[in-house]
Amino acid sequence: FIVKEQGKGTFAAEALGLPAAGVGGGGGSAGQVQQLEEEVAQLTSLVQEVKTKLQHAKDQLAKTQQQLQEAEAREAAAVERALAAEGRCAELEAEVAEARARIEELEAEVQAERAKNAQLQA
Repeated sequence: FIVKEQGKGTFAAEALGLPAAGVGGGGGSAGQVQQLEEEVAQLTSLVQEVKTKLQHAKDQLAKTQQQLQEAEAREAAAVERALAAEGRCAELEAEVAEARARIEELEAEVQAERAKNAQLQA
């Protein structure tokens, strides 16, 4: 961080509450420079911490998105199975209806045969 740069340095120094370049013995003491270096180090550390947290959040988001996609795939498969089961159920209901109709036909034939047998025995 350069405080003594022409024009810009004066503004930067004043913004930080330091004496401007050329004022107060050359633009800042060694203590002020050290303080600025410490602040830069702290800010650099903070930036790294924020980057780390951001990466962690991105990783969590990616994991959550993957879990969502997997859940959606399971849901789609379950819907397909439910539709297939529904179709099979309809087929079985039709088979049951056909079987009942055939049973009724056979019962009618049995009744007719019994009537014939009853007439023959009489």
